[in-house]
Amino acid sequence: MKGYHIGFCIRRKREEQGVSQSQLCYGICDRTTLSRIECGKS
Repeated sequence: MKGYHIGFCIRRKREEQGVSQSQLCYGICDRTTLSRIECGKS
């Protein structure tokens, strides 16, 4: 995974597990925050 940002890794694992962004961030952060992290914007 060398060269990938953390958001890419989170998204890949989340999709492998079949978990939505809303499910993953429930009680932790806003869905838009997770989206920004996965896109490398935050």
